[in-house]
Amino acid sequence: MKKQNTHSHSRIGLFAVMAFSLLLASCGIDGLDGRAFLSINYSGSMPSYYWDSNPSIPYGFTWGHRYITTGGTSYSYEYTYSDGSGWLGTNSVLTPIAGEDGGIFLDGDDGEDSYCDFYCSYYGSWTDDGWIPRATFQDTTFTLGVYDVTLNVIHGQIDTLMFEYRRGGQLVSIDKRWRKKQGEPLNPDHPNKLR
Repeated sequence: MKKQNTHSHSRIGLFAVMAFSLLLASCGIDGLDGRAFLSINYSGSMPSYYWDSNPSIPYGFTWGHRYITTGGTSYSYEYTYSDGSGWLGTNSVLTPIAGEDGGIFLDGDDGEDSYCDFYCSYYGSWTDDGWIPRATFQDTTFTLGVYDVTLNVIHGQIDTLMFEYRRGGQLVSIDKRWRKKQGEPLNPDHPNKLR
């Protein structure tokens, strides 16, 4: 009688281990948290001097490039033009949206990236900001005639293509374009080029 009882306990234990293993294997992966991006741009004339307190923007930054930064933070900025006029103030970066938790048999959705495109102008500054689905990045550099061209592609809900043209190491022009999914044609990101 004892042997039969031990045998059924073994089956129950084995069944419990198998059920627990199946439950663990069926748990989905948590989605990735969104990231925050900040770009410094200008409209019209390029400022002769630009400074901000955001540690994510490197010295000698590239105008129009989106840098990964800390979301939900504010920073001070200051910029001037060659005639001495300028602006100073404070700007904020939106907090990205966190990824969703995974569930049973389901992976969590990735969070959304936040972006803040900060624009300097002779007449003041403004921001274009919001949230976009988490993006992936791809950089390519090639030579086109006398120019070294860097193509920065940001893959997301809307692809952003940014062409930086350099000659002799000096930035000559930046051209940004958007491309919607499913092969829609390219459209200018901004009515005028940054430079």
